[in-house]
Amino acid sequence: MFLVNESEMAVACDLATCVKVPNIEVRSAIDGFETQLRHIIMRGFYNKDDPFALGLLVMAITSASETYFRTVIACTATACPICHAGNVNKGRISFRAIDYYPKSMLVLALLEHIGFSDSDAIRKQTQELLQITVPVSDKGSISIAAALQNYDRVCALRHALIHSSGIINSQNSAEAGLQQFSVIAPSIDGLQMVADVCRNAILAFNQFLFDSIVSRLYQKGHLTGTYNSDERYMKIIVQLFLSRSSPSFTESLEVVHSSIHAQYGPKV
Repeated sequence: MFLVNESEMAVACDLATCVKVPNIEVRSAIDGFETQLRHIIMRGFYNKDDPFALGLLVMAITSASETYFRTVIACTATACPICHAGNVNKGRISFRAIDYYPKSMLVLALLEHIGFSDSDAIRKQTQELLQITVPVSDKGSISIAAALQNYDRVCALRHALIHSSGIINSQNSAEAGLQQFSVIAPSIDGLQMVADVCRNAILAFNQFLFDSIVSRLYQKGHLTGTYNSDERYMKIIVQLFLSRSSPSFTESLEVVHSSIHAQYGPKV
């Protein structure tokens, strides 16, 4: 046999050396994203002169973004009473998923087979599971369509990093808005730009989804403006959407309820 390369060797594929059991924290999906993003950017500054390492961090940012979208849509689908009623006969969770996930994370099995690296998937799952239409064009001060369009462009870079060693193919170049044949070699400024684009998409979507869910809960009578009757849903809303970095953040659920009712409750 004429050897055109070295012979393969025996390898024990022990994936236990690549994983660990995570600590499970109760927090909103957006707070989970913000925490991951801070850690990624910090590592970027440690590797600011290494385009290869910065490229890996670009993938990490888009992965954290996908996790946000998957988490907030799945959790809203099961926690919101209107969404839950609309999904009673939809979807299936495997027995494997039931055995695998901790009880507090089982909801993630709803969308574990779906990627969220493009706005079409985000819109489709929001419509199907939440019965909410994400705008494709912006009106007034709502910037969600533009934010998701930029998210699509960044995710074209992610595709090139994962599937072609950073070589941007013709389809990805069109999606990213690039004209010349290119390879990915991000600077620290480029990494920060990717972080800003993904964060903008998540901030816009989180606010849009919160507005849509709360407005509908009032319209359907699930929220009334009386704290004692609204407390259950207020807890759900805070757990789903409220960011600790929000100017509106407070530990007091009653204060949150009062502020939300003033903004979204029926006007008298």
